[in-house]
Amino acid sequence: MAKKRKSKKNNNKLLNSNLQFHGAWINPDWQSSGNASILFARKLPSGLLSFVHFGILVSVSKCDDSFLVSRITEEKFRNEFLADRKLLKIDESAVKDILRGVVRANKEDGYEVPKEFYNAVKLVGNIDWKVEKKKEEFTGSVLRYAMVKDRDDVEVEVRQTSVFRESDESTDGAREFLWIEARKKGVFAKKKLKTVGRVKFTDDELIIEVSEDEDKEFLDHKIFQYLGACIE
Repeated sequence: MAKKRKSKKNNNKLLNSNLQFHGAWINPDWQSSGNASILFARKLPSGLLSFVHFGILVSVSKCDDSFLVSRITEEKFRNEFLADRKLLKIDESAVKDILRGVVRANKEDGYEVPKEFYNAVKLVGNIDWKVEKKKEEFTGSVLRYAMVKDRDDVEVEVRQTSVFRESDESTDGAREFLWIEARKKGVFAKKKLKTVGRVKFTDDELIIEVSEDEDKEFLDHKIFQYLGACIE
């Protein structure tokens, strides 16, 4: 009876960030061209190298090419992948910064990555792709308006107006809403969503904390278009 062949071990298990860092390289024109070709290598205890390659469209944080080599001699790696390519050496952290955008685009926007991408990432290490939300900052400028309707009725009006979005800091006892408008700087600039203020309530007042002083007059004019029947 023929002996059963033992299944080969998955070489991808060798790919981990605990191995000694050997080096990382990138094409020198990656920022101007928008195309980054990255090589990242670690050294195995045997002296051989494991390395990964990423081809990335930086402007859209999209990886369109990725492959890994789990075992290769340092000489072969140098001769076949580094020689004559005039690549620049970069830090581990720089590689992670570029990959962070790719992982985020894949997770949040659904951009597809090559089949080997996440196995290749294992050699680089953990990629913390989630960005902490920055707390909105506001100036000392404040606009105050007396409410001519019941506070609950005014809140209903605010909720039904599309430019107001309830803040993460809002609570049952202290409701607050971010005022977000499509604004642009310059005649030919594209409009972008911008938090222009924050709306809060007291028992009888509606208060607007202004994001930038230059928007104060704009907010004072607009609030009566949105909530003119509720405030004075």
